[in-house]
Amino acid sequence: MTDYLLHPDLVVELLRATDDPRRNALVRRAREASDGLWLPVAAMGEIISRLAGSLPGDGTQSRRAARAQLAAFARDYTWLAAPSGDGALLAHDDWLERQVYDGLERLGPGARVVVSRDAPEGAVTLDALLAEEASPGNIPFIDLPYQQRRIRDRVEHGLLKVLAHGRYIGGPEIDELEQRLAKIAGVRHAVAVSNGTDALLIALMAAGVKAGDEVVTSPFTFAATGEMILLLGARPVYVDIDPRTYNLDPALLAAALTERTRAILP
Repeated sequence: MTDYLLHPDLVVELLRATDDPRRNALVRRAREASDGLWLPVAAMGEIISRLAGSLPGDGTQSRRAARAQLAAFARDYTWLAAPSGDGALLAHDDWLERQVYDGLERLGPGARVVVSRDAPEGAVTLDALLAEEASPGNIPFIDLPYQQRRIRDRVEHGLLKVLAHGRYIGGPEIDELEQRLAKIAGVRHAVAVSNGTDALLIALMAAGVKAGDEVVTSPFTFAATGEMILLLGARPVYVDIDPRTYNLDPALLAAALTERTRAILP
């Protein structure tokens, strides 16, 4: 998976040539390889102004049409936000170019700027990119960047709200999360904790697990399952998994139960 940031010059070129087959080819290629396609939000006004200059109508009409074209084009892309610190780039004559390459750094190692022609270091021309064979490469076991890309606008909006009110523990977002989780689970209350390990711990505590107890669980699990049982002084009792579901095999459960069994973690 590679992230590609389109240079504003290329965006304007593709918007002006609505019948350019490379537009759809780029999107198809990115989907096949699970690549990310990005547009620099700081260049939005520049792109609209330059595109409007080539459209019919007065200034208001042409800018409205240009805005609509850009909005439709951007549906297949993710907007790369400009952090507050990017305002300092206005001191540079090439501020927009600097913003593009600063944005490239935020996308991380391996990201590339896609340009129309004369690719500088760290960039690739659109034609050269389309000529490359698209390959998904290694598929990560947990692909957080891909998941984040789908909801990045909501993630960034939420993070900025948290930074603004400064309540990093027990803020209003936690209240909302707990209410929504309780509704999904069909219960009166839900308690959010910092991680899954703590969730296991408080569940075992709520079930009254204490030193000397036994907790039946599966060996096919993350280490925290057994660790939290041991932390409370209890003994984990392992039952093999059902080969169809990979959860604890109910058919083997009865033989593992004793008078000291306090809980079952399936």
